[in-house]
Amino acid sequence: MHRIDTKTAQKDKFGAGKNGFTRGNPQTGTPATDLDDDYFDMLQEELCSVVEASGASLEKGRHDQLLTALRALLLSRKNPFGDIKSDGTVKTALENLGLGEGSALPVGVPVPWPSATPPTGWLKCNGAAFSAE
Repeated sequence: MHRIDTKTAQKDKFGAGKNGFTRGNPQTGTPATDLDDDYFDMLQEELCSVVEASGASLEKGRHDQLLTALRALLLSRKNPFGDIKSDGTVKTALENLGLGEGSALPVGVPVPWPSATPPTGWLKCNGAAFSAE
């Protein structure tokens, strides 16, 4: 990826080495930023690569492909939190969520439930033996 780098780009618009665009100013002789094929090719390929990485094919008539691809890549429910486990960062993730050691309610602590039927996944505290496996 690169910033616009044509001869008429506004130099250092966003800081040193960070060129931008200008509409120009005829009164001062400042030309508007020229656009070139390198810049448009870069934009096209950066955006298309996200869509294609999601497993989708480009469709000319669709205007939601980038959003759909980002959702597929970042919000996939196929393996929730699988990356956290594979990265070895479970402890950090729990700390970031305020869970686990040192939290107000450590993971695994018995919690009374105010009705006869506990939520799905909870065990009824009735003294019966159970296995976590």
